[in-house]
Amino acid sequence: MRKTVFFFFLFFTLITNVFSQNNDESMASLRQGISYYSRGNWLLAIESLEPILSSSNNTLAAEAYFWTAMSRFFNNEYLKSLENMELIFRYYPDFHNINELDYHKGRALFHLGFFEDAILTLNEYLETLGPDYLLDSVSLARKASTLFWIGECLFSMGQYNRAEDTYSLITTNYPGSVKYEASSFRIALIGQKRIEEELLRLLRLSHEETHRTITELQRRETSYEQAIVAYQNRINDLESDTRLVELEADNAMYELELAISRERIQLLEARLSDIQSMSLEQEQTQQTPLIEEQVQNLSGKTPGIWDNQLK
Repeated sequence: MRKTVFFFFLFFTLITNVFSQNNDESMASLRQGISYYSRGNWLLAIESLEPILSSSNNTLAAEAYFWTAMSRFFNNEYLKSLENMELIFRYYPDFHNINELDYHKGRALFHLGFFEDAILTLNEYLETLGPDYLLDSVSLARKASTLFWIGECLFSMGQYNRAEDTYSLITTNYPGSVKYEASSFRIALIGQKRIEEELLRLLRLSHEETHRTITELQRRETSYEQAIVAYQNRINDLESDTRLVELEADNAMYELELAISRERIQLLEARLSDIQSMSLEQEQTQQTPLIEEQVQNLSGKTPGIWDNQLK
């Protein structure tokens, strides 16, 4: 269930006290919409709530907009959900759930890829909560969830250090939060990403250094080949020359140096291949066990990681 029975009774009591008897039909539609929402029937919830959006009763219309926004959010209609939320901020600033709406707005912005705006909105919501010692368990849970979504924004932006600090706040200060396991997983994943980036850096440096060495050896090899050709031409022109023996000796020396150069190039190419293979093996060896362990630890808890509940 998306909401507790107490949560629904609280809203129904509030609504019943506010609205007069001539709103019975709209009240029935609102109750039906919230009921559909609680069962995860997002489209039916929206269908029941939409007729109430144009109500002349501001309190009733604001409630309808709120539940429509939430239904659209969980139906992955993030842009339309955000539009409904903005209408509440604009036309119903006295809505009793206006502060909580910032939390949902931040999540909608995250899913739309507006990470910086999401962080600003979620931070505004955190300011409305106040210090931990003044909060009840429900508010503490919501605070941990808000920090988690800020961490998700930072993670998606590639700011792993800041994201890790945010996740660590949750694991340190809110160990009972439903976001504890998800935050632990993210911390482990960031550690793996650091290992991966370091391996790639070392591989890139090794590759560049080896490439420079091979290029230099190839340049020298070309020079030796040109020198050998020149000496061979001179030998052909000086077959009767008394220096023939000396030239042949020089030729043999250059051929030997050329052979050594080629052998060094082959060794360096083999070394580069070994470095690439070792880097990939280390990455797979170090990454796979830790991620598998984290995934096993999370077995049966995934609904608490990316849940759609208002936590």
